[in-house]
Order: sequence, then C-alpha cells, then structure tokens
Amino acid sequence: LAGHMEYYHAHELLLSSQCSVFLLVCNLADRKGKQERTISIWLRLISHFHIHDSEMEVKPRVVLVGTGADIAHVDSGVERIADKQYSCNLYNESYMRTLQQEYPQLLLDPVFHAVDARKSQELMKLKHEISSHCLKLIRDRNVPAVCAAFIQLISTLKKKTPKTTVNGLKKKLQELRPDFPINLLSIILRYVRDMGLILYFTHIPSLAGVVILDCAWFGQDVIG
Repeated sequence: LAGHMEYYHAHELLLSSQCSVFLLVCNLADRKGKQERTISIWLRLISHFHIHDSEMEVKPRVVLVGTGADIAHVDSGVERIADKQYSCNLYNESYMRTLQQEYPQLLLDPVFHAVDARKSQELMKLKHEISSHCLKLIRDRNVPAVCAAFIQLISTLKKKTPKTTVNGLKKKLQELRPDFPINLLSIILRYVRDMGLILYFTHIPSLAGVVILDCAWFGQDVIG
C-alpha cells in the first residue's frame, strides 16, 4: 500500500476485503509517532472494507513490515540480533496483541518484520513468508462448484469483452448455460472478486452495476 495521502481512498477501487493479505509497510527511520500514524491510517482503511461487507467470510490478513532497519530511528528500538536479522522492541508481542484487540475485524500477523530493504536476502525471506500466508488462504477455502463453473464461463467471455454489466452478464450466462443459478449471481460475483479474478465494485454506488472480467486490461489500458 503506497502513494500520497490525497490518493489513499482511491485504493479501495483495487483492494479486496476477503481472501486478502495486506502488506502494511512503515519506515523505521521515522519517529515513533509518524510510524504509528501510518499504521493506524492503513489499518482503519482496511477495516472499512470489512465493516461494509455484511457477508464477510474471511478476515483480511495484515502483515506489518518495517523497512530501513539498518538506519532505524532510536524510537523504534531496533537491534541487530544476527547477521542480516533485526528485532524491533517498539512492535513487540504486547504491542501486536494490543493492535489485534483494537482491530478485531482484521487478522494481524503477530510477528512484526523489520528488514533492510537494500538486502535482497531479507526481501526474499519476507516474500517466502507472505507466499506462505497466501497459500494458507487458498488451502483454507474450497471453491464452490457453482463458482468454479462461473470462472470457466467468464474465461471465455472476457476474450470477447473485458467488461460488462451485471444485467449483461445475466443474459450471457443464461445463453451459455440455461441452468445457471442466476439468483446467486451477486454472491458468486463477490466470491470470485475476492479471489482476485474480476473487479466488482459493490461499495461504490456509481459503479455497482459494472463487472470487469479482465483485470489485466483494466490495469493496463484503463488505469495505465
């Protein structure tokens, strides 16, 4: 999560509330107050998605990372515990438990990761840990058969049109598969969206009827 503060709210266009792992990064070279404000802003923003999704099935996972461990401000209490490994006294187990209690709608990784972003070995280690989180999410959820069928259908549809509307999608699905449970489409769209396969903006009224079938097209040709 990054960008100037003025653009923070635009992030909800691309952020999913379910089946997500959010990597929240702060700069350990900053003073304690600024680090905590950064973390608080992003945790409130991520929590907002959960609160407004009444059918939430999986809490958003959040992993806290502090970069600049090698040049950390004294407030951070960063110590080198081994070659290329750091500990951060500011974000100890007690602090992380307090954060979890403050944001019960999120699932916070109890370990704060302090890294020197200039060292590829540390970043590779962090990448491995994040990948493990993502794999756990996938393994914890079995895709319902109706959603799997929908995924197969849209893989064909998106080759012809990268975006559509909910009503247009209903018509296409009925043409391709008359027995498709159209009454469940809203739930299916949210489920598949949260797998990261489509974009479906239920939380933005002006875009509520739009369905982006090809996320790569949206990222490259629309956002650029």
